[in-house]
This record gives sequence, structure tokens and C-alpha cells, in this order.
Amino acid sequence: MTNKKPWTKEEVLKKLEEIEQKEVVLLGNIKREMPNLERILEQITRTNLWGEEDLVYRFYHESKKGYYIQGLTQTIYSALERISPHQEGEKIPDPYYRQIISEGMTGREHKNEDNQNWAQICRPMLEAFWHSKYFLEMAIKYGKAYPEVPKQRIKSGWAALLELYGLKHPRETCCLVLMMLEQKEMENKDKF
Repeated sequence: MTNKKPWTKEEVLKKLEEIEQKEVVLLGNIKREMPNLERILEQITRTNLWGEEDLVYRFYHESKKGYYIQGLTQTIYSALERISPHQEGEKIPDPYYRQIISEGMTGREHKNEDNQNWAQICRPMLEAFWHSKYFLEMAIKYGKAYPEVPKQRIKSGWAALLELYGLKHPRETCCLVLMMLEQKEMENKDKF
């Protein structure tokens, strides 16, 4: 166990400023990529061949063409990486999403024996697609709705994007630590 010294108010404020700057970068990246994000959403929701409607049908029909949904997921995933506020390391650090992607966007191609375990093999592909589509839709929605990063009372969809990029919990932690430090300062002042 290491003995870490407690954060100072200045350290917490600096960390909070770094997080807020990443939120500004995220929103700016979304706005910059908006035409591409909208094009991708239009592409995946079209009702003709190889859109969401068709590929979900392929799952229930047990058609090997259902595997093509991985390509749509990859397209969305690449767009989500492009809007990431992180320049190095994991572009999308959320562990739940990364697990969903690793299980559902494997690049696996159909084998005849897959038909014996169809749902077990193919359902994760749909799950990865739908989670990715959700984040794409939230990026578009809040990229249009927010002229600047909201400071308080954020909507759930924006909060989900902050979670995806690992920004929500650190922000909340900093705010909580800051409140505790300020409370301690006040208690110390009351003693004198």
C-alpha cells in the first residue's frame, strides 16, 4: 500500500479544468464531424439492403448475411474514435463498451457450424451495433443541441457520452473532493 498525500484544492481545480477542456474538445470534435456522423446514421438506418432493418431481419432469418452488421458497427466505432477527446491511449476507454465491442465486432465470418449456436454467436453482433448506434445518435443529438458544454444539469445522453470517454466519473470525483476540501477549510476557519 502506498501513502499518497491528499489532493490540494489547487490540484483538484487543475484536474477539473483538464476534464472540462476534454469536454470542450469532445463537443468541438462532434460539431466538426457532424456531416459525417449524420451520413453514417442515414446509411445505417436506411430501409434498403444492408441497413439496420435488413440486417436485423437476417439475424432472425438465420442468414449468414447478418454477419455484415459488423461492418456497420466498425463504421460507427471508427467515427466514435474520431470524435474522442483523447489524443493518446485508448480513444474510447469505457470498459463495458470495449467488452461489448470485443465480443460483437470480431470480424468473424460465417461457418456452417455457427447455425448450431446461432443466437450465442450472432446476438453479440447486434448488441455491439445497437450500443454503437446509441452513442452515434447521442453525439448527433447533443452536438446539435449544445452550443457549448453544459455546466450543470446535463441530459442523460450527454452524460452517457461522457461515460464512454471516461470523463463523467473523474468530474464527479473532483467536484466531491473539492466540496470536501472547502468544507474542511470552513471548519478550520470556525476553529479560530
